[in-house]
Amino acid sequence: MTSKTDRHTIYKTCFEALPLNQAGLARLMNLGEPATASVRSKVSDKLKGLEGRAITKAEALAIQTLLMLHHRGVDLERLEFDASGFIKELTQK
Repeated sequence: MTSKTDRHTIYKTCFEALPLNQAGLARLMNLGEPATASVRSKVSDKLKGLEGRAITKAEALAIQTLLMLHHRGVDLERLEFDASGFIKELTQK
């Protein structure tokens, strides 16, 4: 069973390996909707490991998946979503 520390390590390590800033990650985690200050703050708090902002298992899985997509040549900065939050297509770099 993963611990809060394990999930924080996964989140932080993957973020550091991604070609995204916090706003870019916030946009992806928000399914393409604008990364408001509140959404960016949540990502920042999670990266800092603040109490009350624990990384869920789904978030740990999502960020690992983003890293794998990046390693397979997907341009994460150009990743687009439709109005319902579904990924439209994966664009290679």
